[in-house]
Amino acid sequence: MIFKVSFKETKDNPSKVVYKAGLNVNVVLKGKVELPDFWPLVPPEIQEWVANQTKIELFENMSDNTLTIFSEGVAKCRKDDKYDSLLGERLAEARAKYQIYKFFYNLCDKLYEYYSKILFGPHGVVDCGEGSCIGRDLKKYEGLYIKEAHHIEELLASKENG
Repeated sequence: MIFKVSFKETKDNPSKVVYKAGLNVNVVLKGKVELPDFWPLVPPEIQEWVANQTKIELFENMSDNTLTIFSEGVAKCRKDDKYDSLLGERLAEARAKYQIYKFFYNLCDKLYEYYSKILFGPHGVVDCGEGSCIGRDLKKYEGLYIKEAHHIEELLASKENG
């Protein structure tokens, strides 16, 4: 696995912050990713794409070779709805995770496409056993963001039924 997002929380460094304003619940997730050795060699157009993301904030720390990510999910309650802060928090957190997983899916897709064109062969980029590492990350994050999308749908459905 090339990109593994970690949401490790410490007393001084929370990975999840929840704040409420009126009928809105916002959740900010903070994750850390250890960058692969080839990160400095990623083509400029992909690095530029990463830098121009608007749904999440990214901070590279080359001294410890990590990428810190922040994603905010929002749940807005309409005035005619029954306010449920727990449901709002779960929905906002699911939306923040969805953005993170979708970002890594898109990043892996771009890297896979780029390196597959350069390095021909049955497994593409780097053979880690069952296909390329980037290819496996691509499938992993695709599954995670689809799972999170279904989770959001389930939360919204439970709100409609409850």
